[in-house]
Amino acid sequence: TAVETNQKVDNELIRIRVTITDSCVDKIRLDYNDPSLSIDGRVFGSLDGLATQYSRWKVFVNGQEAAYQLIDELGNFNLVTSIGQYLDSEVSELTIKIQSWFNWDSSGSASSTLLEINSVQVTGGFTVEWDEDPVCQTIGPQYFSEDGTGILIPFLDRCTDDRTASSDLSVSFTTSQNLLLNASMVQDDIRLVVLPDQHGVATVTVTAYDEAGNYWTETFIVYVEEVDDAPVVAEFPSIIPIEAGVPTTIILSYYDIDSTGLTVTTDKSWALVDLSTSTITVTPPETTSAVPVVVSVCDQTTCVNQTLVLEVITLAELSIEEVLIDASDPKEGDVVPVRIYVRNSGNSEASLVSIRCQSGANLVAIKSIPLLQPGELGVVTCDWMPNEQGSQTITVELDRANGILESNEANNVQITTVEIGAALPDESSSKAPISTITLWSITVIAVALLITAFLLFAPKKIKKL
Repeated sequence: TAVETNQKVDNELIRIRVTITDSCVDKIRLDYNDPSLSIDGRVFGSLDGLATQYSRWKVFVNGQEAAYQLIDELGNFNLVTSIGQYLDSEVSELTIKIQSWFNWDSSGSASSTLLEINSVQVTGGFTVEWDEDPVCQTIGPQYFSEDGTGILIPFLDRCTDDRTASSDLSVSFTTSQNLLLNASMVQDDIRLVVLPDQHGVATVTVTAYDEAGNYWTETFIVYVEEVDDAPVVAEFPSIIPIEAGVPTTIILSYYDIDSTGLTVTTDKSWALVDLSTSTITVTPPETTSAVPVVVSVCDQTTCVNQTLVLEVITLAELSIEEVLIDASDPKEGDVVPVRIYVRNSGNSEASLVSIRCQSGANLVAIKSIPLLQPGELGVVTCDWMPNEQGSQTITVELDRANGILESNEANNVQITTVEIGAALPDESSSKAPISTITLWSITVIAVALLITAFLLFAPKKIKKL
């Protein structure tokens, strides 16, 4: 037996009490829709001869009387009434009927009364649809090792929802340790990646939402086991040229994020490591094309090796032994010989040694020594003509193009300062020049003397017999 009541409830709190005897309650249904019916219209004409206390118009909703009004005055009217109590869940249609009754009490004279309905409107009604939360398979705790690879966990294909397809579910993540772990979606899978050089414990909360905003959520734990990282040693250049018998310092670059007490060793007795400066000092005893030196960097558990390849060679060593100015008191405009003495103190010969002489920004000369054997001294001369008086510099530079491999390239330049005196006055320029008139006078006299001498000493004229 079904018991129904269609009472409108205006209270915020609804209390339902059911008392029954020898029966069961199958269900209790509470409809919280609040639709309203609004009717606009008018009564016009004349009320003469109309029994107004018995004339009325009524509104029926799904066959039940919802409201009525007496026809006892002329004019416009607006009727608003709630009709939710007349709607049942089994009814899929809404039928509204308006009916009027006119009762006459007149002497028989003509009279006209009209009821006009202009609009009928239903507002405030809605339907309720239930949408269940999505349901996904439990993920559970996850275990990693430091610096290990990430994993993909199948997820969306293990979720179901009553209205939204699993592929259309949206997923979000919240991680308690963002510096430890990264969680994201890759297509339909959850991707978990441990960040480099990190270990510890983190919680990840994953939430799957359907299109209506309902959600499923789970918080699982991720364990990342600590692993002792091996030292990292930077690679050396492929081949490092060094001079035999000469100590050479090489930079060693290394680090270990997990350890501080590192040890560094080499397999050569003449290759010594200085941990305070992170350098290796090598002094190979003999010349050879390539010498491998194995450098081992170790922490408490792991050793890492790098091979240092040395090319042991003999080098020339050029230096400016002396710069001589071959002039006791050089003057402006004089040609000043500058002699440069160059010595090769290295263990290898040097050929085509260039010597550049320069005064300020002006090039004086470029000279060359064809060959200097080890220990040999060579000399060249640059002719320098200073064009200003006062302190002048002459710069001498060896092997400007660095074409000769030396053990020390920092001693190839020498600058010498020379005091240049003022130029001497030209005596010939101080004498008074001979004028043009004087020259013509001398010329005329000379010609006259030549003619006179010719007339005096020429042979006499030959007479005819």
